[in-house]
Amino acid sequence: MTVRLDSDLLAALKERAKKIGRSVSAEVAQMIKQHVLPMRSKPNTIPKSEGMFSQFDAPTLEELRDSRKIYTQKIGALLP
Repeated sequence: MTVRLDSDLLAALKERAKKIGRSVSAEVAQMIKQHVLPMRSKPNTIPKSEGMFSQFDAPTLEELRDSRKIYTQKIGALLP
C-alpha cells in the first residue's frame, strides 16, 4: 500500500516511531489498529463494573454525556 504524506507529517511519524522503537510501517499499522479495530467492536455491549460494584452495569458513554448535560443545566439554573 502506498500512502503520500507531506514532509512534516512524515518527519513527525519517523520521530514517533523511533522514540517507541518501531519501524515507520509498524507504527502506522499500530495507529490504524488503535483507531479502526475499536469501531468494529459491538457498540451495544455494556461493560461490567469491577470490584465492589461488580453487580452493577457500567453506564455507556452516551448515558454519561446525557447525565452530565442534565446536571450542568440544573446547576446553571441555581447560579445567580
